[in-house]
Amino acid sequence: MGDETILGETIRILEERLGERMDDVTVERVVVGVFFTGVKLSTGHGGICATPIKSIPEAVCCPSSAQAMPHSGRP
Repeated sequence: MGDETILGETIRILEERLGERMDDVTVERVVVGVFFTGVKLSTGHGGICATPIKSIPEAVCCPSSAQAMPHSGRP
């Protein structure tokens, strides 16, 4: 039985699509913050994920204006 987690499924899909090219891809940098995580790969590609500010009502550390930041991959 294979790995049925989100990460396991993502790796399986990438292996199917990239094949042996995936052997050369490494994670160069990972940054974990209070409400975000960012990753940079050796290919130059990167990605971020963030928790929507209003989804945690108890959080008082971040201004609502931070919600207006641009999406990943856009200048």
